[in-house]
Formats: sequence, structure tokens, C-alpha cells
Amino acid sequence: MEMKERQRWRPEEDAILRSYVRQYGPREWNLVAQRMNVPLDRDAKSCLERWKNYLRPGIKKGSLTDDEQRLVIRLQAKHGNKWKKIAAEVPGRTAKRLGKWWEVFKEKQQREIRDSRRPPPEPSPDERGRYEWLLENFAEKLVKERQQVGVGATPLHHHLMAAPMLPPWMSS
Repeated sequence: MEMKERQRWRPEEDAILRSYVRQYGPREWNLVAQRMNVPLDRDAKSCLERWKNYLRPGIKKGSLTDDEQRLVIRLQAKHGNKWKKIAAEVPGRTAKRLGKWWEVFKEKQQREIRDSRRPPPEPSPDERGRYEWLLENFAEKLVKERQQVGVGATPLHHHLMAAPMLPPWMSS
């Protein structure tokens, strides 16, 4: 059996399918082209899937609402990936649409977990330069203040511990 290249459905084809369903009902999909007297280069399964997942009245289009998302998460925990069963409990949403939403949701969650475990990026050379400049100015001011208070001109590192808030690359 030869596989055909998948083609997008055209608006004219959707119109033919809607007209067919109005006239004959949503059944006997293999007879669409014959009964409608038009060359429709789609097999029965493709016609059924198009009707069931996209053209059937009552199908909600667009993003799932927050309530629908919470419901799908609860139902998936209860039923696993049985999307037909889940879709039966989510009015206006198809099994195919819910399954696709779940895959995207899972990927996003996994990405967020991965990103939260990743160490913070190293500062750019520009940022490093700013930190060093701030440190130098801070050190100079501190030495001047201590000289004025009478601590003396001993080196700064004899009196101070390394600042605990320094980025790791600066504490070495």
C-alpha cells in the first residue's frame, strides 16, 4: 500500500465535508467523494478524523481555560493517557487536542525543572569589570575610613574576611 503525502485540508474540502454530513450524517466516510460528485482526494479515515477533531459543531477552538487545564491534569492522574475517556469529561474538547496539550504541558514542566537545576550563568566580562570596579572603590573607601578612625594603614586583608556575598569567581 502506497503512502500519500499528507496535505493540509483546504476550505473547499471542509465545505464539501460539512455539506456531506448535513446530507448523509457523520457516517460512511468512504462514500464522500462518490456521493458528493466531487473529486475529493481523501480517504475515509482522513474524512472521519477531520470531522471528529475540527469540523464537528461544539468543538472549542483555542487555548484551554485554566479550569479545563486543572480538570485535564486531575483526569490524567486518574485515567492516565486515555484521552478519549478524558475528552468525554471535558466538554467541547477532543481527545486529540487534549493529548497534544498534555505533551506540551509535560515538556514545559520538564524544561522548568531542568532550568531550575542549572547553575547561574557566569557573568560577562563587562559585568566582571563592574564588580571589580565596585570592589576597588569599596576597598578604597574602607581604607580611608579606617585611616580616619585610626585603625592604621595596615593592609585591608588583615582586618576583613572575604565578603560572603561575592560571586564564586571573585572569591578566589
